[in-house]
Amino acid sequence: MQTYIQKHYQRALAQQEKAKAKRTPQEHADALQSEWTNAIGTCPDVAEAELHVNLIHSVERDGYREEKVELHIGDVATMPIYILIPHNVTLPAPAVLAIHGHGYGHNEIVGRTQTGEIDEEAPGIHQHFAVQLVKRGVIAVAPEVAGFGSRRHPKDIETDQRSSCARFATQLLMLGQTLTGYRTEELLQVLRYMQKRSDIQENAIGMMGFSGGGLLALSVGIRSTVPKAIVLCGFPSTFIGSTMDRPHCHDNYAPGLALPSELPGYISTLAPRPLFIESGDNDMVFPVEPVQECIAEVRKVYEAAGASEHMAHDIFPGVHEISGRRSYDWVTSKLHSST
Repeated sequence: MQTYIQKHYQRALAQQEKAKAKRTPQEHADALQSEWTNAIGTCPDVAEAELHVNLIHSVERDGYREEKVELHIGDVATMPIYILIPHNVTLPAPAVLAIHGHGYGHNEIVGRTQTGEIDEEAPGIHQHFAVQLVKRGVIAVAPEVAGFGSRRHPKDIETDQRSSCARFATQLLMLGQTLTGYRTEELLQVLRYMQKRSDIQENAIGMMGFSGGGLLALSVGIRSTVPKAIVLCGFPSTFIGSTMDRPHCHDNYAPGLALPSELPGYISTLAPRPLFIESGDNDMVFPVEPVQECIAEVRKVYEAAGASEHMAHDIFPGVHEISGRRSYDWVTSKLHSST
């Protein structure tokens, strides 16, 4: 079986090179973005829904105000969102859409425990990264991704399952859709909500995603030009070196996604927008060698586009986790400079 898969993969690589040779760089980027959207699918029921917002609470924290709202996406979904607003900044201010990965939901990136209390312990692999961003003077918007935390299936909440990714992903596949496609559509609605807020500067919105959140940040970036600077943490790699090499969550897979391009090709379509790639040198989920290969391939595209100064990366000493030692300041500086 592995021989068959490898042969099919090599054939796909050859076809990708032939297709690329026939296109201009812009035509190639446009084609790959269309292929990505075709593979993950769209969800018109989400995309066309009206948005309504309810405020749940507004509390003062150390250096910022924490709002929690419910974003009602028509009659399809209700998404809880934390909005962290720094003190002592002029509003409207730049903002970052902060997308968590696998764990206990958006509480994990805003300094709260699984049950919602203030987290007094050392942060986990998400490093409370929304808090780190707001402390650098930008608004951090942290939605809860479908399938995590309070948005798990009731049966998975009852049995204390970490997520509902497998349940939702397989059910959607039976309906000809993907979980990545659905989540992307919801996050595009979050961007629309952010653009309507009077305290967010519409032309200074960035995005930062970790692990499964990195997948979604890429997907949103492919679908929308609203994010002006993008940080992908613990995700950029190659398909053959990561999701096709070792077990991953069901939400990483979509039928035919690897046929038009390897993962670096899709990431390269973000050029010339500012892009930062971050990964641990001992990440066993996305191993460092394929990560370095990905960075090299993406950098070639940025250099060819005359945008090499807009791409940066950090391979830090660590595992599958956020570092932020360079990425936090990078994304906030990019957004502040655009104001």
